[in-house]
Amino acid sequence: MNLLNPGQVTALVEDIRGNLGAIAGIVHLLPISKIEKGDPAQRAALEVKSLYLLTKTIEPEMVKIAGSGNAFVIGATALGGQFGFGDTRLGSLARAGSGAVSGYLKCLGMEWPNVLIRSIDFSESANPQNVVDCIEKELTDPAGPFEVGYLGNSRYTWEPTTAMIDPVAAETNIEIDSTSTILITGGARGITAAIAEEWGRKFQSRLILLGRSPLPPEEENPVTAGISGKAELKKMIMEEIAAEGIKPNPSLVETRYRRFMIGREIRNNIAKIRATGSKVEYHSVDVRDRKRLARVCDEINIKYGNIDGVIHGAGVIDDKLVKDKTPESFDRVFGTKVESSYTFAEILKPDSLKFVSFFASIASRYGNQGQSDYAAANEVLCKLATELDKQWKARVFAVAWGPWSGIGMVSDLEKHLTARGIALIGKEIGCRMFIEEVLHGKKGESEVIIAGGAENLITPSTNQANVEVTAVS
Repeated sequence: MNLLNPGQVTALVEDIRGNLGAIAGIVHLLPISKIEKGDPAQRAALEVKSLYLLTKTIEPEMVKIAGSGNAFVIGATALGGQFGFGDTRLGSLARAGSGAVSGYLKCLGMEWPNVLIRSIDFSESANPQNVVDCIEKELTDPAGPFEVGYLGNSRYTWEPTTAMIDPVAAETNIEIDSTSTILITGGARGITAAIAEEWGRKFQSRLILLGRSPLPPEEENPVTAGISGKAELKKMIMEEIAAEGIKPNPSLVETRYRRFMIGREIRNNIAKIRATGSKVEYHSVDVRDRKRLARVCDEINIKYGNIDGVIHGAGVIDDKLVKDKTPESFDRVFGTKVESSYTFAEILKPDSLKFVSFFASIASRYGNQGQSDYAAANEVLCKLATELDKQWKARVFAVAWGPWSGIGMVSDLEKHLTARGIALIGKEIGCRMFIEEVLHGKKGESEVIIAGGAENLITPSTNQANVEVTAVS
């Protein structure tokens, strides 16, 4: 059957209910099955979206059964038994995609606090009987963390460590200057635009900006220039629509207003970046369009000799609880980050690169309600960065960003994240810390958390109790 087909998944669940009764648990072993040749992004989508559809379908009975303490969801991954952080290389880059299951489950655990949720990592060579034994062991430990790994006779979980950079004393590991060519995805908006502006101020590098939105005219229409009031702008848009012979409606007005504001933001940001002395190009590219993305990268390599660095910040969010999230929304959020990242892994020339940075989120590290698809996607980026950093001469790392103050996709979640002890990142501090990470960070440091107050989340989350867990053997 097709586990990516919502109708078929629903039929499967109904068949099981009819023959065996209510479903109290799921053991998701698909991520540790054999990797076939094919698109690794599609494999990652299969692993996590099938779990999403199953959990979404059975949620009512699962939550009800959880009241008796007997409900569970177990997801297996094959990242080497140490979440990809160990010395062992993955047998295939597609294995990094199973990180999606871990990211998804951390969010599910927050939405289902009374269900035992566990992501268990194994090596690719793990004995099937050992896998069974480890799963049974985890089912007897409801107070354990969301993520554990098994390698040999040892059981592991992760624990972040504080690692501040002193830019004065630290060694500069990457040389960047005005001759460097840096590719930045993210549409000349939000966090990536802020970083591009500071980058230009410091290095005057050539910056190639990629965004899905069309490049707006260099000069704004004099009729709207200088008008910032939302109500006044929407009134003008309504008049424009009416002049076209179309009856204005709230949805159409809002769509055009958002398009106008995006264009204005892009235009203003590009102007600010160019004012720093950087040479700026903007290309309208949907990063999910593999052929178009590859063609643009080829053109840049031909035109400028090579790409020195990549800052991959593109992404979308559409936050809803699992029970309310649609398959189409899940595909869009997950695919935007994962498909483009695997494309970069395939088309970039690692011998000429100096660095690649994937922008992830603190939600993928610690979980967050309503962001299961976003956390799943970002955890793939973290695992992909860890593996590519082992394979490539260039440094590859993911940044698990906390929320920035008033900027970026997760800024709207400030209330939820600050309630968990995470302070907001100021624009100046965030830009400075990222540039310091590029210049002074080291190979082997493949996932970096940059978040205010993240020390309050130092231990892996658990949905049953607050316990401190460190690597044990």
